[in-house]
Amino acid sequence: MRVAVVGGHGKTGRAVASALIRRGVDVVTTGRAEWDDLATALGGCDAAYVIAPNLHPDEASYVAHVVAAARSAG
Repeated sequence: MRVAVVGGHGKTGRAVASALIRRGVDVVTTGRAEWDDLATALGGCDAAYVIAPNLHPDEASYVAHVVAAARSAG
């Protein structure tokens, strides 16, 4: 299984990615650098674990962007 950890470069994201790797999961971490082409970064993933930034002023929009990218990635 291949899982994307969106927000995977932060403290929580690194912990989640490490835990998944210990369980034998192939992990793709994404961060700000991948944001503009998130669909490409999510390509080939079976699932995504989404970690919105703490106190993000528009968390709903952040999550909607990730969902749209995941749908686009298939």
